[in-house]
Amino acid sequence: TEFYSSDYHSLNGQILYNKLVYSICVLNELFKNNKPSCIVYYGNINTKDLPVLSIIAKLNDISLIVACSDKSKVCYINGISTLELESSTEVFEMPIVDKRENASTLAAQAEHRANTTLFNGDTLGFYKPGQFRTAKIKHFNTTFDEIKLWWNRELYMRPGFESLGDTAIIPSITKLIKGVKDSEQKYLELIQMFSCGKTILCKNLADFSNMKSSGNRMHILRCVDINGTKFEDQKLLYENSKLNKDRIKSDKNYSYGFMDLHKQDFILDNIELILNYDYIKTNGINKQEYIDLVLNTLLNLDKTLLQYIQWFEYYTYNPNLILIINEETQMSLENMIMLTFMSNIGFDILIFVPT
Repeated sequence: TEFYSSDYHSLNGQILYNKLVYSICVLNELFKNNKPSCIVYYGNINTKDLPVLSIIAKLNDISLIVACSDKSKVCYINGISTLELESSTEVFEMPIVDKRENASTLAAQAEHRANTTLFNGDTLGFYKPGQFRTAKIKHFNTTFDEIKLWWNRELYMRPGFESLGDTAIIPSITKLIKGVKDSEQKYLELIQMFSCGKTILCKNLADFSNMKSSGNRMHILRCVDINGTKFEDQKLLYENSKLNKDRIKSDKNYSYGFMDLHKQDFILDNIELILNYDYIKTNGINKQEYIDLVLNTLLNLDKTLLQYIQWFEYYTYNPNLILIINEETQMSLENMIMLTFMSNIGFDILIFVPT
């Protein structure tokens, strides 16, 4: 019954599922041996542990003590009485029962030394999954004949790749290839050669335009999501040149909750970048219409595209996009926003225009 309360109604399904799984895991750990008679929670209650403590407070024959020194951080939970002491400042640190060093094998010690020495970002080629939390992109300029030398190769081998702490500086390719150099057959073979690895192939602009999610979508109007959202719950998602990440992540129509938190922030940071910098000419629409168009486009991405971003480790292979444009119509502003976003997050992009 804890998660049926009104406090959780505004959360989307993925966030609610994550909270439920976390609560079950913590309770299993607490009760895996015997039922404890007393549980002491030390420190400020965070949002993850609040439902766990609320559940424990409803159980019989268990004493629950929350020792919180900061009155402003006290969370009031039904079933728990509050006792305020005269001095509420923290006068001791959490005691450590055993200060002895952990035992480890020689192999484990060697592995630790190797990790701290080789995988600190200073040794070219020695990187590991999860080492980089985010990335910054720089344009990688090559000739047409050089593209195949660098296409679908490890990024750390490219000139200009850098490791700055938990941030990778990535050189990415964006090329417009006009005309057919040889025969039509060789032209198709060239496109087929580049369609390797994690590549999204769009044979026309219609395919590219379809890279949006289906089902419930965020519908942004004047920087608020109005898709099934009550008026009193509508909050600005973008104001003062800043995206409110917390509001976006808690929106009931937000569909990126299955991704790693760092990848979610990476996506939202790049959306903010597109909103604040003049990457695209916006002739014919005002600033507010442009902001709404960017948010509607980039907060409703296709799940396949999101999976490619989730897979991306910033230092090995990057995802690719091949777009074939054989129409005479001009590319829409929405498609330009998508192309700019994919380039900014590290996709290698080849745009083939045969005519």
